[in-house]
Amino acid sequence: CVPVRGCELLKDSCGMGESCAVVGDGVTSCTKIGTAQAGQSCDEEHCAENLSCLGNVGSRKCYKLCALAAPASCGAGLTCKAFGLVKDPTVGICAAK
Repeated sequence: CVPVRGCELLKDSCGMGESCAVVGDGVTSCTKIGTAQAGQSCDEEHCAENLSCLGNVGSRKCYKLCALAAPASCGAGLTCKAFGLVKDPTVGICAAK
């Protein structure tokens, strides 16, 4: 366990080697940037920058965060959708259309 250090998603509000991520029940904190990419398991490895580890323990995956106001920013075949664990009403996750 590490102490929660509140931060703003999708903003450069953390220190070097850290990224702001959802860490549980909508709480955000600066976390170590890892190597796990979107769609990959994050139960053992931290997610890469601007990704959050979401889901149930044992089956958590990294999700790319996005601004709900810019749904096309996720790339081809994806759109930005609201997600219950992300409490910021302006931030969602990239998911299939």
